[in-house]
Amino acid sequence: MILNPIVQVHAQGAFDYALSNSGGVTLFPGGSGSTTIVATITSGTASNVTLSCDLTNLPPSFLGTTCMFTPTSITPTPKGNATLLTVTVPTTAPYSVFNVTVTGKNPAPLAPVTLTLTVGAKVAVNPTATASLSKTSGTVTVEVNVTSSPPFAGFVIGVSYNVSILQFQGIDYSGGALGDDVIVSSECVDGLTSPQCPTADPRFDAVGVASLDLFTTSGLNTTTPNGKLFSITFSVVGIGFSTLYIRTSRSLVQMPFSAHPATLFRTCSRSAMMAISQTKSAVAEIYANHR
Repeated sequence: MILNPIVQVHAQGAFDYALSNSGGVTLFPGGSGSTTIVATITSGTASNVTLSCDLTNLPPSFLGTTCMFTPTSITPTPKGNATLLTVTVPTTAPYSVFNVTVTGKNPAPLAPVTLTLTVGAKVAVNPTATASLSKTSGTVTVEVNVTSSPPFAGFVIGVSYNVSILQFQGIDYSGGALGDDVIVSSECVDGLTSPQCPTADPRFDAVGVASLDLFTTSGLNTTTPNGKLFSITFSVVGIGFSTLYIRTSRSLVQMPFSAHPATLFRTCSRSAMMAISQTKSAVAEIYANHR
């Protein structure tokens, strides 16, 4: 007698889902940046999917770039289930903008999602922290520096400060990374108009902000990607803390330069410790061609 066996196969139910992201990733050479990836089911009954990045279009200088998802896998839901994507680039990564594709498997999404990976230079205040129990008068000077910059033709940067602690004295842009043939478009203090500040930008200039719009007449700077943009001097007029923030003046940023605040103060308690402020970074506008 010949038997015809019947084999019962249990297959995983098929489903479709879509991927989206909360925005691009902006970071420094050797740094990390994050965005949120959301998986939303569109049909069927979902199960766990594993996400991955396609980095094959990045140039050799980005060798060692990694993507990490937290959590590593997610189940798409009708309202969307999220995972945090963290991208880390090597110190050899130059200023550049690339597209990175995120996809999934078991099964693949209806379409991968593409996000923009931007490696920018860093604009920061030096020194990052200053403390003195005996500093009851006099002045303090800090530099605004750029690191890992592509060639640029000018910048618009503002520094905000606590007017009850610090009083603006002056800006020195000589010997900066932009070169010696620079022209001042505007230099504004406290949002007040003056011969040096024909028009204050209401989105940027205000009480407690000193801003500088500088450009070069010879085109892009070729001196160095690192160095001083300008220094700013304050008089000490009060006791307490003043955090310096680098701020942006315009919504259109042609070159992304992430800015980090620093903290200055005049006096403190004997047990106080000073640390760099960890507030949200701003963006300083540095442009390739002057308007």
